[in-house]
Amino acid sequence: MKNCETLERMLKMSAGDREKTGRIVARSFYKILRQNEFTHAEIMDVTGHILDGVINDIKASGKDVKKPVDLISRPSSKEVA
Repeated sequence: MKNCETLERMLKMSAGDREKTGRIVARSFYKILRQNEFTHAEIMDVTGHILDGVINDIKASGKDVKKPVDLISRPSSKEVA
């Protein structure tokens, strides 16, 4: 997966400046999704999944965590409707 390797390289290169790293990774991830024909609605759904992961981590630990987590699945908007 070339795109994953590229994102990982960017994370390592910018490790000293997390704010800059976050912007770079977010823009790159967005571009990858658009290049793969994700619609804006689908990208918003992906964003929701990312936020769900953060929220679930905070709920589980009661604080910000610095360890990687398993991917958390949530039902798609089609499954909920």
